[in-house]
Amino acid sequence: MLEIVYYIATIITAFSTLGAVIVALFKERLVRLFSYPALKLSMKEDKCFSEDVDSEQQNPVSSQYLGILNVENNGNIIATGCEVFIEKVQYAKARDKRMRDITDAESKRKLMWEAAKVDVPVNISKQIMLFKINNPNAYGTPSAPDSKVCVQSHLQLNGMKLRDNMSGKGVWEITYYINNYETGHLRFRLTIDWNGEWKTRKTEMADVLKVKFDTL
Repeated sequence: MLEIVYYIATIITAFSTLGAVIVALFKERLVRLFSYPALKLSMKEDKCFSEDVDSEQQNPVSSQYLGILNVENNGNIIATGCEVFIEKVQYAKARDKRMRDITDAESKRKLMWEAAKVDVPVNISKQIMLFKINNPNAYGTPSAPDSKVCVQSHLQLNGMKLRDNMSGKGVWEITYYINNYETGHLRFRLTIDWNGEWKTRKTEMADVLKVKFDTL
């Protein structure tokens, strides 16, 4: 009887030792298998853009319209070293025209964020601005600093400076990707259709500015 107990104990010890060795060898892989960040991407506001309004104005008007990406981590570990890049931009003067790649845009294609690389904790959201359109009437002239001069609005992309002849109106398809150390990169696309007009409030601006967000 004691001999049987001894053999059973020996076998249990051997399996325990083997299990400890396996865990030691494959611990990192096992952690990656069951612990990972899960980034969920979405636009922050309905219509995929928001307005910047000073509510203390007597007749509030928007100073700019912003397209803000919401990055949420629904996983079980922190997403570290997140960066957002523009992969490709296509442009057409109008909806019925052929899209073509913009290859001569100025500046780098990495988007400015709150830091060079951003960590997104579990169940926490971070926001990054993708584009903006400023109020064209918010600029004075040197000779008349208090005057308001109506100038053309332009689409401004975070991460890429568009040339004037490609930023006033048209259709843009911008493909992005977001990187992090744990899960590689996710791709998404923003389609902006704008006739170049400026409206003072979002309700009216939504009639002339159409923004669509898609994950790829």
